[in-house]
Amino acid sequence: MYSWNIHLSQISVFIYFLSMVLPSLATLNLPTFLNNDVINEMNM
Repeated sequence: MYSWNIHLSQISVFIYFLSMVLPSLATLNLPTFLNNDVINEMNM
């Protein structure tokens, strides 16, 4: 039971870490993706 509690706490920390990191990754990747799309359209 004790190890199960540790496992749950690790999962919650991992989910918290993902929720912190994923939005920043999305905000970082989205403008560059849009800029590359616009640049490709301009080159065509």
